[in-house]
Amino acid sequence: MRKVHTVITAILFITCNLYAGQPDLRLNTIVIDAGHGGKDAGTVSKDRKTYEKTLTLKISKKFAEKVTEAYPSMKVVLTRKEDLFVPLETRAAIASRNNANLFISIHINAAAKSQSPNGFSAYILGPAKKSNYDSYDVNMEVLQRENSVILLEEDYSTKYSDYDPSSPESEIFMQLMQNAFREQSLSFAESVSSSMSNGPFRKTWGVMQGNFCVLRRASMPAVLLEFGFMTNPEDLSTLRVEKNIDRIVENLFKAFSSYKEVYDASVSITPGVESEKAETSESAPKQEGTAFYGIQVLASSRELSPNDRFFKGQDVICVKSGKMYKYIICNSSDLSAVRKSYSSLKPNFPESFIVKVDGETISVQN
Repeated sequence: MRKVHTVITAILFITCNLYAGQPDLRLNTIVIDAGHGGKDAGTVSKDRKTYEKTLTLKISKKFAEKVTEAYPSMKVVLTRKEDLFVPLETRAAIASRNNANLFISIHINAAAKSQSPNGFSAYILGPAKKSNYDSYDVNMEVLQRENSVILLEEDYSTKYSDYDPSSPESEIFMQLMQNAFREQSLSFAESVSSSMSNGPFRKTWGVMQGNFCVLRRASMPAVLLEFGFMTNPEDLSTLRVEKNIDRIVENLFKAFSSYKEVYDASVSITPGVESEKAETSESAPKQEGTAFYGIQVLASSRELSPNDRFFKGQDVICVKSGKMYKYIICNSSDLSAVRKSYSSLKPNFPESFIVKVDGETISVQN
């Protein structure tokens, strides 16, 4: 029980304080993780000519350059810039130290039993589901391979003593992390998956879940991307052509730009500054004449039902602002009452904040 308490305390501290003191909530820092490196080659082609660690570094560096060129003010951090071994816990720690808004771990897939699996897939933190036996098998194989890097680290049995995917503590930790950042992680993963449907791979597997150690230790929205299968001859040929690498990077960048636009729009209101004019959604109760306060728990590009499980049973008002739907709970004319509710609800909605809705404007309250 002590370990469970420690895990819960740690995750609540992370989610409640991650963005404390940051007036600019826009997506301004990303960490790009080139999978494997150094003594960890990752997947190696059958002819031993192509290494996963080389491809992931190439994709990561090209993607970083493209983001920096397009967004000069953005902080772009690579977990490695050369052929070095970086422990899994260090990769996530780099993202945490830099207060990253997004963590992207880049990999190349492989299948041990067959050469037929091919294409792109994206993973977010969560339990693997056995709804489709074939995809479940591939999913578990990927999970085991990526997590096996732990065995190459010195003193891994001590550093990862808390990492037992089957333990109750692990399940609690994963569920808390998953709930905290699931919406953003899923949104970005879906954006990349959609973009990659344009090629260069023949197939996209969509978005799946897995208890990846590198995602589990990331205290921000995080995804693990697998660009093709090294064990599939067609994918391997694709990965060996430079213009196809450039196409992968271009698709990834388009997905990132689209995600950033939505993300920034959802938090475009800075403390004390009024947002663009908003209109109350037709499906939401109208607020006539008087200003009120509330807790914004979500901003989304799509309209959700007030009964959506994301809201955890809270009464919610949907306010449309531009192309975004903003969801507000605990609405009251008494700011102090809202603040009191916020202190207890913050752990359940870690990326929420207090707002004032006054007619057609919304502003964040300090």
